[in-house]
Amino acid sequence: MAKGSDITALQALAMANGANQTARLHDAKIHRKDKDGGWSVIPVDIQQIAEGEAPDITLEPGDVLIIPSSEEPQRPHPLYYDGDTPIYYQIKPRD
Repeated sequence: MAKGSDITALQALAMANGANQTARLHDAKIHRKDKDGGWSVIPVDIQQIAEGEAPDITLEPGDVLIIPSSEEPQRPHPLYYDGDTPIYYQIKPRD
């Protein structure tokens, strides 16, 4: 994907090899920095988007797409979008 290209939440998830079986696709959220430096939370129903029942959302550089897991709700699996490539990372448990 070319730098500066628009990417949607569903495309970012696909580029990260899709959701696993425990993903709560109805409960996804995009965390987006606002102009004041705080964070806005945008609810995203990935399941409805995938089924064509809701419009997809274009990610902005710095967005974090969080898809919670039904097995580990305290450890979501976020995708960070830097304006070029979505980067998947997992939040590790605290010791």
